[in-house]
Amino acid sequence: MISSSDILKASILIVDDQDANVALLEGMLRGAGYVSVTSTKDPREVCELHRTNRYSLIILDLLMPGLDGFEVMAELKAIEADGYLPVLVQTAQPDHKVRALKAGAKDFVSKPFDLAEVLLRVRNLIEVRLLHLETKRLYAREQKVCEQLLLVFRSGPIAVSINTVSDGRIIDANEECCKFFGYSREELMGGSIQELSLWANPEDRASVMQRLLNEGSVRGLETRQRLRSGEVREVLVSLELIELAGESDPVSITMFIDITERKQAEEQLKETHKQLLALSRQAGRAEIATNVLHNVGNVLNSVNVASSLLANSLRKSKVASLSKVVTMLHEHQEDLGAFLTSDPRGKQLPGYLAELAGHLVGEQASALNELAHLQKNIEHIKHIVVLQQDLAKVSGVMETVQINDLMEDALRINSSALARHDVEVIREFVEVPPITIDKHRVLQILVNLVRNAKQACNDSGRDDKQLAVRVYNGNGLIKIVIADNGIGIPPENLARIFNQGFTTKKDGHGFGLRSSVLAAKEIGGSLYASSEGSGRGATFTLELPIGPESRLKS
Repeated sequence: MISSSDILKASILIVDDQDANVALLEGMLRGAGYVSVTSTKDPREVCELHRTNRYSLIILDLLMPGLDGFEVMAELKAIEADGYLPVLVQTAQPDHKVRALKAGAKDFVSKPFDLAEVLLRVRNLIEVRLLHLETKRLYAREQKVCEQLLLVFRSGPIAVSINTVSDGRIIDANEECCKFFGYSREELMGGSIQELSLWANPEDRASVMQRLLNEGSVRGLETRQRLRSGEVREVLVSLELIELAGESDPVSITMFIDITERKQAEEQLKETHKQLLALSRQAGRAEIATNVLHNVGNVLNSVNVASSLLANSLRKSKVASLSKVVTMLHEHQEDLGAFLTSDPRGKQLPGYLAELAGHLVGEQASALNELAHLQKNIEHIKHIVVLQQDLAKVSGVMETVQINDLMEDALRINSSALARHDVEVIREFVEVPPITIDKHRVLQILVNLVRNAKQACNDSGRDDKQLAVRVYNGNGLIKIVIADNGIGIPPENLARIFNQGFTTKKDGHGFGLRSSVLAAKEIGGSLYASSEGSGRGATFTLELPIGPESRLKS
């Protein structure tokens, strides 16, 4: 936008061999507010002055000695490369006006001067001249931008093509696009997307083009493109509807990058993730099995002790002495009365029998007690074996379970270790609805959390080791809280505790909690930890979803 200030600051050159005319024009212009007005009476100086100062307007007299105005305009054309002469001619001869305009002048004023007419024509010509210069500047800048954009288009690292929307005619394609498809630029520009079968699924292109026409742009679309070799590649494409000079049909500029390797890596990552989850479940089952076998071993120790005591008791039994008494009585069955009353050995026999009876009653009580312990331990082994058989089932099967029972199973699997390390277990179970879930993954998580809590309590070295287990229904979720008063978790470790490979144990692998949090997420739940710091214990909370059919009010 050209302002009045710009017009009044424009440079003006007055060329006239008459002092009176020069003085009159200078006075008129300065009086109107123009601040850059110069003059010369020598027409031979005009070209050099204009070459140096590039005037916005030259007010030129046509009839001057030595060099007339027509000759001056001819020389000025050599300076103005675009042929635009910022010249306002002044003349008193009507036939000179048309000739001057043909010579390149932009307007004329007649002598004698009309003040208002001169000022109006001067202002108009200066405004046109400034607009012309501004247009040239903008055009030059636009040309430079176009050249830069063309350079980006030609040599950019992203494949780009320009195509008509309707028939897919290829208007242009950059080097990266040609290299991707395996065609030369001339081959691409001579054909169309349909003819070259560049889209692996042509029907996909039709729907994408319709979307482009409706929305004006399509961003981040994954498609499949066919190369000259016939290979199909995965690409991420963005399209923009543009207007292109000389094209009446809608045109799109298409940019895409090859994501085939990325898609393959994603698939490989998914497969690796599935394998890790499978390994996690196997590791969890193996860990549970190890705990079960450890408990079986502890119970078998008790069975061995009980059976050894029972065997020792039987070896030391007084039953053999009873056999001797029976033999003695059998030898004296004919004179049994005399033997018992007269024979010194027979007289001792009633007292001996009473004492022997007392011993046998004691032996019987001790044997019955050991047998009861033995029976209890065998029953415990049976229960553990049944539990292990249940855990040996294939995971991933959805079962309806009572979480309180599952929590008890987890505690039972760790019971031997908890008792060995003198960890007191505090239960706070409330009634919760049964849920349908992958039982084995939940049990894997719970066994891992109980084992970690036991280890934390043991590492604390305190005498009052406690493990509190709470099960309740909150906000539509079953929440299982396992809290210990063990060594706690430092703040800097709390944020990393579920990271793969993170562990603070010398013999740890950092897999237990990571597999637990992944398993929780996979079954639709969540697992998180909290701790007030080192030595302040830790709390782990497992949240499990309740199905709509089994939801209870909290």
